[in-house]
Amino acid sequence: MLQKTFIYTCFISILLLSCSKNNDVEIITTIPSKPNILLIIADDFGLDASPGYDLGITKPTMPNLESMINSGVRFTNLWSNPTCTPTRSSILTGKYGFRTNMLKVGDELSTSETSIQKYLDNNLGQAYNHAVIGKWHLSTNTNHPINMGVNYYAGLLTGGVSSYWDWNLTENNITTNSTEYSTTKITDLAVNWVENQTKPWFL
Repeated sequence: MLQKTFIYTCFISILLLSCSKNNDVEIITTIPSKPNILLIIADDFGLDASPGYDLGITKPTMPNLESMINSGVRFTNLWSNPTCTPTRSSILTGKYGFRTNMLKVGDELSTSETSIQKYLDNNLGQAYNHAVIGKWHLSTNTNHPINMGVNYYAGLLTGGVSSYWDWNLTENNITTNSTEYSTTKITDLAVNWVENQTKPWFL
């Protein structure tokens, strides 16, 4: 009985102390900053080969990626589709492929869908500049990335290159032949784009 009374007394004391009539509560309001956002998508690259995860034994030395993992966001529970086109469509729209008719490689994403870039522009008043640099694989139409709301696009529209030294580079809506090693070219385009930004960016 004494133990029960003690528990009730403690509970009531805590309740009374937490119900203070003091109205001098300081509310701190801060305007959230708009951080730069770099989203890296790597095809056919598993956790077993990635630093920052316990899966796998032999890891490559990737100091830049490790630095980004340590200072950014690292997902620990993520699912994707078994092929890249539906996965890329899901990332771009936030919708499952069956909702956008993006079920397999070769399907074309409707430009009536709201991309994350369109969403940013519509809800943040174009506070972000955005780009996609690399593989598109949602349509072979050169205007498609721009029609999806991407401010700047550079990369390959198809799923891959037949030669890393001889491939089609689409920059915005113009396709030209590139003889520069594709990985180097795409990386340099991304670095140059970032260096030229004067406001928050999403790449």
